[in-house]
Amino acid sequence: MTPYEIMLSESQERMLLVAQKGREEEVFCVFQKWGLDAVEIGRVTSDGKMRVFEHGEVVAEIPNAALTDEAPLYKRPLERWEPAIERRCRST
Repeated sequence: MTPYEIMLSESQERMLLVAQKGREEEVFCVFQKWGLDAVEIGRVTSDGKMRVFEHGEVVAEIPNAALTDEAPLYKRPLERWEPAIERRCRST
């Protein structure tokens, strides 16, 4: 995957999750049980930044908060949907 694809992993129908250190094998077992692939692609650091590496070189760096606490929220309008065509029930 390209660095761009890694940064957009959720929108590309891939999931990124963080497992507690030492419990990675449990995650792999759950994925295997359901016939899914899982690979380790990184590790958690204490500096609060997410870095994407390609061949050992940093190609992207962003504060974690920008992806979590400061991420934009999409607030969809909440109203009842009505079909354009009137519904009719057929008696049987």
